[in-house]
Amino acid sequence: MEEASENAQFMAGSTIPHQIKSLQLQVINYMLEQTVTQKDALLSKLQDEVDTYKFIMKMMQANNNKALTKYEALKEKQNMLEKELRAKSEKVNCMI
Repeated sequence: MEEASENAQFMAGSTIPHQIKSLQLQVINYMLEQTVTQKDALLSKLQDEVDTYKFIMKMMQANNNKALTKYEALKEKQNMLEKELRAKSEKVNCMI
């Protein structure tokens, strides 16, 4: 309300071109404020999405690491069993 009375007093003592210029600046400032507000909202939403995808990627990486650990353990067991099989096959061949 106070701003409106200040504007009214300012407008009463100003020339028409000056009043027009002042109103144009007010409109531009309002539009800039709206644009900045919209951009801030979009940036916030984008940051939330980035955080979500970072979390998903960390979970996928953790799952991948677990799978790799299981694979390595199974591969080691397979190598051990193959070695054991070769040893037993050699024993059988020696018996024949």
